[in-house]
Amino acid sequence: MMTTSMNQLKFATTKAKDGLFDEAIEILLFTYQSGISSDADILKILPYYQKAGRYNELEKLCQEQFIPQLEQLNHSTFSHKCEEIQKSFLSLKLYKLYAKLALCAERENQTMDEKRFISFSQQYYRVYEELLEQGTKVEELKEFKSIAKRYGKNSNMWPEFLQKKFSKYIK
Repeated sequence: MMTTSMNQLKFATTKAKDGLFDEAIEILLFTYQSGISSDADILKILPYYQKAGRYNELEKLCQEQFIPQLEQLNHSTFSHKCEEIQKSFLSLKLYKLYAKLALCAERENQTMDEKRFISFSQQYYRVYEELLEQGTKVEELKEFKSIAKRYGKNSNMWPEFLQKKFSKYIK
C-alpha cells in the first residue's frame, strides 16, 4: 500500500509539472482517502489548488478536510506522548499549513488573506515553541519517575549517566 501511495504521489507531481493541476489534485485526493502518511502530503496539494485557479476553495477545504486529517495524523503519531507534546506538534503542522496558505494568497494577490494566514501561522509557531518546552519538561519528569521506579529511590545506585541526566530531580 505504501508503494502504491508513493507511486500516486509521483504521478500527481508529474501531472502538476505538466500543468495539469486539476488532475494532480484528483489523484492526491484519491490517494489521501487511503490514508495520509505525513503533513507534507497535505501541504503538497495546497499550491496545486492555487495554480489550478481554485484558490477560493482552499480555506474551506483546509478547515473541513485537511486540518481534521492533520489532527488525526498527529494523534496517531504522538499519542504516546504527553498532551503538551501532542498539541505542540499539531501547532507545528498548523503553522506549516497556514504558511503555505499565505504563500498561495500572496501568489493570488489576496493581501488581506495573506496577512491573516501569516498571523495564524505565527501564532501557531509561538504555541508550538511554548508547548514543546512545557512538554519536554513533562516528558523528562515522566522519564525520571520511570527510572526511579526501575532502579529504586537511592539514586547513588543508578548508572552514572542517569545520575547526571536527572541531577536536577535528585535530592
